[in-house]
Amino acid sequence: MTLLKKMTSAFRNRKKYTYAELSDWKLSLIGIPSFAVGAYYLWVSGSVTVELLHWSRDHALTLDAVLALGFLGLLGLSGLYFATVARRCYDLIRERNFR
Repeated sequence: MTLLKKMTSAFRNRKKYTYAELSDWKLSLIGIPSFAVGAYYLWVSGSVTVELLHWSRDHALTLDAVLALGFLGLLGLSGLYFATVARRCYDLIRERNFR
């Protein structure tokens, strides 16, 4: 148990970096997967939401449909978060290397 406590205290007491303090390689390792995940989440939530709204014209909105719309909304928000992280990494890399 003491090993676990040492590991958690070491994790909590580590130095925390901002995006501006990270190197270009670390920013690209964060930004590229964030872009891929964000683009996929936004694509899925966008295409399925349109189909669900077309379906809701002909059918009543049940509890399952409302939960599905809520899930798609949360999926869209998480996609926006990942896309924002990717955009921040891209802006920092572009500012350092191309301006």
